[in-house]
Amino acid sequence: MIQMDKKIYKVARVLAKDKIVINGGYEAGFKLGDRVKIIGIGEEIIDPDTQESLGHLELVKGNGKLIHVQEKISTVSCTDTYKEPDKRTVRKETGTIGTMIAFGRVPAEIENITPGQLVHLPFDNVVAGDLVIIQEE
Repeated sequence: MIQMDKKIYKVARVLAKDKIVINGGYEAGFKLGDRVKIIGIGEEIIDPDTQESLGHLELVKGNGKLIHVQEKISTVSCTDTYKEPDKRTVRKETGTIGTMIAFGRVPAEIENITPGQLVHLPFDNVVAGDLVIIQEE
């Protein structure tokens, strides 16, 4: 839940799918490396029994860190990642029957596993005006 007692910062400009500018800088106490969460405000949720408003759905659009801090603005880079699945390859080692008997070898399967790569993800449809939540360490 968004804490209303703190100043709320917002996305001021989208530079790229993985880079944004927010409306707070060192004047607001931000420093290089600070971590943030970008939140979009979704539809209002109504309790089906009481018809009471339960609030608006908060849509997490990504996590980031400050990579450049100026007086009143900061540049944020997305830090979300995805690990691709490991790749498994199997190679059958074979030879002639005579070679296998002479050297005491039997047909074998040799398995290689290549670890999946870490892929950096973009923010999820961030737009100017989305909320910026400062992550406490």
